[in-house]
Amino acid sequence: MVRPIRSIVTAAALLACCPFVARSAQADAYPTHAISLIVPYAAGGGSDIMARRVAERLSRHLGQSVVVENIGGGGGAIGMQRLAKSQPDGYTIGLALHGQLAINPALYPKLSYDPVKDFAPVTLIAKAPYLIVTSPQLPVTNAAQFLDYVRSHPGQLSYASSGTGGGAHLAAELLKSTTRLDLTHIPYKGGALAMPDLLTGRVPIFFAAYATVKGYVVDGKVRALAVTTRQRADALPDLPSISELDPSLAGYDVYDAHTIVAPKGTPAAIVGRLNKEMVAIIQEEEFRKLLMADGMQPIGSTPAELAEFITTEIAKWDPVVKAAIGSPD
Repeated sequence: MVRPIRSIVTAAALLACCPFVARSAQADAYPTHAISLIVPYAAGGGSDIMARRVAERLSRHLGQSVVVENIGGGGGAIGMQRLAKSQPDGYTIGLALHGQLAINPALYPKLSYDPVKDFAPVTLIAKAPYLIVTSPQLPVTNAAQFLDYVRSHPGQLSYASSGTGGGAHLAAELLKSTTRLDLTHIPYKGGALAMPDLLTGRVPIFFAAYATVKGYVVDGKVRALAVTTRQRADALPDLPSISELDPSLAGYDVYDAHTIVAPKGTPAAIVGRLNKEMVAIIQEEEFRKLLMADGMQPIGSTPAELAEFITTEIAKWDPVVKAAIGSPD
């Protein structure tokens, strides 16, 4: 009777392990069909361009099609909600920006997803500094002169951003609170719409993504004075970091970020495979050159590093959002 009992116990143990064995086998075979890459913005913007660059290369690395799915609206919340509710099987992943992961939790009290609880981090692709750009009519030619001029004209100057609550707006508000600068915010419905007023001097200062102002800077139509990251950007080595100019700004470090995340519960082996292939892509010389041409700093983090980044950034931006916009109802 001993042998049958042992057989029963062994069989029960194997049955208990079946889900784990099945998941392991599924991860080993992954991927067997096309993958959807959700972008929480409409087609044609910077995040969409990034997603299509990633999709093309990830398709080659994985041997299966990676199809970009644009789901815009709600500051990216609609697309992120769709991602959060997708099957955690590795066949739906998402390109999330800094706003969706770090800023939206403070902006929207009834956010339809939780950046920490609903997603499995894959990798931080790149960071992109914002630029402090001025109209040629403003009588400053470098960042130090800019700070002095703004301090000597309290309440008399305004700055543009691509919209209230966006990364560029908050970059300016953090600078204001840190240095006690007195500037008036003029929000636009997109960075491109601010350019005519910047060129004429109607709004003398613009906090902007590099891609928005690149052509104007290269042509000398506007002045780029500094980047908003703690260190100079490798892609823009001639521009000082604003933190270089004042001891009070030593900890000032603001950027946008592009990440890859998956639904929470995605098997660790699949997350690991995605991370491995994404890091390899980020290390490719051609891809790095594309990122740096847009002013981005290639990263390629581990999932654990991205998880820590998300929680740290949420804590960082919550008080800044509340100070700039007020506590949401």
